[in-house]
Amino acid sequence: MSALVARFPQLARTLAHVDLRVSETPVERWTVDGVSLLAKRDDLSAPLLGGNKVRALELLLAGVAAGDTVLTVGASGSTHALAVAEYARSLGAECEVITWPQETNAVSRATSVRLQSVARVT
Repeated sequence: MSALVARFPQLARTLAHVDLRVSETPVERWTVDGVSLLAKRDDLSAPLLGGNKVRALELLLAGVAAGDTVLTVGASGSTHALAVAEYARSLGAECEVITWPQETNAVSRATSVRLQSVARVT
């Protein structure tokens, strides 16, 4: 958000947002079998849960206050739902997530367990 506001200062007056401490995404150089790659590390861009979702949440969670309840939807292992729940919780709000089943793997199962620990899941 800070880079966007730096480029377009008038947005600071017209666009509601909440500071979720998102930083610029670091880029790392990885060398694999003699081939050099640049890896964009979105997972390191925010303190609770990184990724591209957090930048949008700075706008979507604007105005959420302690004691509010945020409602979102997603599959049982949804990283979107987890990000909403984690950041709503960081603002003192509750989160309820309406889920549906999905094909599972180790990552989606771990995400589902973490989601259930920070939100009411139905």
